[in-house]
Amino acid sequence: MKKKGAPRRGAIQIPKQIGGEKKKMKKQCIVIPIAVLVLLAALSMPTMALYSGNGYAFPISTSTNGTINGEVYIGGGHGVEGTPYQPNTYYQNFSVPSGTVEWARLYVGVWGATEEYKGTLRVNYTNATGTYSLQDSNGNTVLTLAGVNDTNPEVWCTGHGVYWVYYNVTNTVTPGFINNVTASTNQIDPEFDGRMYGIVLIAVVNSTKPEVQYWINDGHWNLNYAASHNGNTTYFDGTVVDPAKKSATLHTVYLTGDPGDSDTLSFNGQLVASDAADGCGEDEWGNSWCYAFDIDSWDVTEHLSSSNNYATFNRGQDPYLHPVISVLTVKSPEWVFKRSYPNYAPNGMPDFNQTQDNWRNQTTNQWSFCGPTAVANCLWWFDSKYANQTGTPGDGWDNFSLVRDYNETPPPTPGPNWDDHAFDNVNDLNTGWPPAGAPPALPAFTPGPQPQPQPIPRWGELIERLAWYVNTDGIKTPQPWAGTTVSNMAQGINDWLNDTERDNMLYVHVEKAPNATWIKNEVVKCEDVILLLGFWEPEELKYLHNATIDPRYITDPRCIWWHELYPNYCNEYHCDSWIDTNKDGKLSPSDLIDFDGDPKKWYVEDVTITIAVTNETDVMYLEFEGGYDQINQAITNPVCTWWHEIYPTFCPSFHIVNWIDNGNGELDFCDYIQFDGDPRWWHVEEVGTDIIIGNHWVRVGGHYVTVAGVNYTADACMLAFSDPYFDNNVSGGGPGWSTPGHPTSYSPALHNNASYVSHDYYFVVNSSPSPGGVNCIKGYPISPYTIENFQGMNVPHEFIPNQSTYIPDHPIHTEIEYAIVVSPKPIPDLKITKAWVNWTDGVGSDCTIKYIIKNVGEFSARGNHSTHLYVNSQFKASDLVTYGLQPGASFERNFSYTWTYTPPSDDIAIFADYNNTVEETDENNWYVDWLSGTTNTTWECGDVNNDGTVDLGDVLDTFDRFMYNDRQLHEWAADANKDTIIDLGDVLDIFDHFMHGKDLNCWCEV
Repeated sequence: MKKKGAPRRGAIQIPKQIGGEKKKMKKQCIVIPIAVLVLLAALSMPTMALYSGNGYAFPISTSTNGTINGEVYIGGGHGVEGTPYQPNTYYQNFSVPSGTVEWARLYVGVWGATEEYKGTLRVNYTNATGTYSLQDSNGNTVLTLAGVNDTNPEVWCTGHGVYWVYYNVTNTVTPGFINNVTASTNQIDPEFDGRMYGIVLIAVVNSTKPEVQYWINDGHWNLNYAASHNGNTTYFDGTVVDPAKKSATLHTVYLTGDPGDSDTLSFNGQLVASDAADGCGEDEWGNSWCYAFDIDSWDVTEHLSSSNNYATFNRGQDPYLHPVISVLTVKSPEWVFKRSYPNYAPNGMPDFNQTQDNWRNQTTNQWSFCGPTAVANCLWWFDSKYANQTGTPGDGWDNFSLVRDYNETPPPTPGPNWDDHAFDNVNDLNTGWPPAGAPPALPAFTPGPQPQPQPIPRWGELIERLAWYVNTDGIKTPQPWAGTTVSNMAQGINDWLNDTERDNMLYVHVEKAPNATWIKNEVVKCEDVILLLGFWEPEELKYLHNATIDPRYITDPRCIWWHELYPNYCNEYHCDSWIDTNKDGKLSPSDLIDFDGDPKKWYVEDVTITIAVTNETDVMYLEFEGGYDQINQAITNPVCTWWHEIYPTFCPSFHIVNWIDNGNGELDFCDYIQFDGDPRWWHVEEVGTDIIIGNHWVRVGGHYVTVAGVNYTADACMLAFSDPYFDNNVSGGGPGWSTPGHPTSYSPALHNNASYVSHDYYFVVNSSPSPGGVNCIKGYPISPYTIENFQGMNVPHEFIPNQSTYIPDHPIHTEIEYAIVVSPKPIPDLKITKAWVNWTDGVGSDCTIKYIIKNVGEFSARGNHSTHLYVNSQFKASDLVTYGLQPGASFERNFSYTWTYTPPSDDIAIFADYNNTVEETDENNWYVDWLSGTTNTTWECGDVNNDGTVDLGDVLDTFDRFMYNDRQLHEWAADANKDTIIDLGDVLDIFDHFMHGKDLNCWCEV
């Protein structure tokens, strides 16, 4: 909304001392039109037209390229929308990531009907500081789209009036904020179509994220049959270092695409997609369309070259195809993280800590709140997604009831108000655990400013309330247990959704033993995924030895004889079969083997080196501790490696400090080694292979985590965890991403400020030896020193028979046992986005009321629902909408009703789906006024911006309509003298009404 009274290009300059001097006012109003005429005359001087029928003048070429730490944001939508030959308005939101914007362009596609017709385009951009009219390089806010006569270098018109217009918005985009764009077209020639294809924003955002190399190519080709312009190629000049180790994505935007026309997209001569431009797509908000606009991303990693990369567009059987954007991004293997939201999940999935307050099992003294803490991460993230993004923690405002203020002890942090996103609303040390009884009920929720504080007794905050809901430690039952069961987690989340009245939008479901692909797909679809990790050990463990084979080259272990070193020396085993589970072609960890006469499958925990050494009096068998991946180092350079004794004493450690080689360059028979603290030289008698195998699995504990992101490469998958117990990236130095400046020593309460996170990265292994799951987590920091807190914790019912205590010196495997998922419901959301009194230049108003109904939800809505109109709280008319609406789709409708205006104003309310025929995610957002953002609207003659009062802003808006044909106003209210046109007389009449109370005379009055 325009700021009232702000000086703008072309606005009336009101004298500082108005004093009723109408003569001054009129004189100034005469000067401005003359100045405009002079400007128009200057602009009418002959210039070179920039129209290009086939688009050869606008090749898709590189506008900018480079390398940054951050990301290239590409967002947009949402297909052809509007009414032909009428003024049209088009909206698109963009959730720009946090960081510093280095470069940004906004693009708008407009259909003109033919290249001969003229129209106008105006674009308003709303960022964190306000709403601004975008300008071209000449300072124009209203661009003339002149087709064959176009001279604006930022307007690329090809074909029969297909426009692709760009604006430099580098200094306009607000990162870490939902930016909104409103584009409006109007007719100069009545035949100008004026509908829009879509709006696209590209922003290069520098941040602390991994390095990305990019090329942003834009232009406007008209591939068409008439000129045999069937294909064209765009180039990404420059080099890519180590392309085999990178992932590459090609992002494309097309206009006018149709499904089934067999157009092709190729990268470096290799086919990427057929029917790439099918006219369909989906934006970041889940709004989908299927009408002449494409914005897509394609994985081209396997075709990436070290230099001279290129993309080729071919129209196939599509008679007209307009590629306009081709962006190549190259980076390390791709991560997909949960999106960040300014209010208040600024770094994606929160990472709350379970080791606060007295959140312990009252019997075992274990920290037991991992379940409710993982749920709190999820619900806080969804609450932030649907929150008012201009808000801040402590503003006292709440418009989504999933998380509310729970009356924490004053003063609230960060303040000044009690707030749902306040840090101590996660946990307040002044409300201890366990509680005396159930949490007090909250009052009914009303969006907006909240009571300060909530009128409830202090009981506990978000995580403690969730612990009650999910029945952690059996707090609600007479038979307590340790932690939280899966069934109680699911039931507790479901009860929370019901009690917060968000079960209409979200639901919970459970997946047993999910694999990595399933988890990745759920996270990418915007689901919040909680994983139950189970800790399993082999109850039986054997160390088997072979003295003659090299552990690096066991390509087929079948028929090899082994003898046992531990626990029973020296049984013999003959390998009978082998399953190469990791497909590396050799015996290695995670494979399965069995032996003659033993039907059990044994899991290969490790394959390593064993050496037999002697000092003439003593003999020892030592095993290398470094793991399978470091075997070659131990053989070729054993100095500084660590070993532990297998026989005769299990399991002292030894550190090699000196080595005398026998001349073959490898640790081998007849070498000599020396250990730290022992001056004696030991003779190497034998270098052989040990395999460590396990069987008969027991569960020794469990733990809940929240998935913060997923990463897929050609040969591996990684997950990022918000872990309630471990912050492995910050505290353990493990791989991951944490908030810049995060201290390494800190209180668990620090993460109650959701901007602080430690997202810890772990590889997923596509095999699992235990009954716990089908995938396991590699490198999870569970150890003999940490397992104590998780023993007997969070046990699924079916694994109760598998429970056992920790077995020292046996390896612990971390299995993915369950996923508990909070998902958006697959239902639509119908909304009235605009309403107005029908009014036409030169005709006036017929007093019918028009409106636009839109499906703002993420799924399709069926037809046969009724829209109801109320005037001054009295029902007046209904309109049956018979057709369905795809996500993001909207239609203009009108009521069969003639409105009678009763001054000074009428209250208008319009209800979408009044009879609740369609189940919706939000049954209450029936109407949002298109300018003021209120939940109802008052129509008053002269109040052209629908803000409830006639003031200087209305005068200025009416003047802009008169001078620049800017239709961002209610035209019925602007024709204040009922003469069928909006001109200077209306400007003066509304001004006199504002200053002196002059009566106005709009259409439809009694």
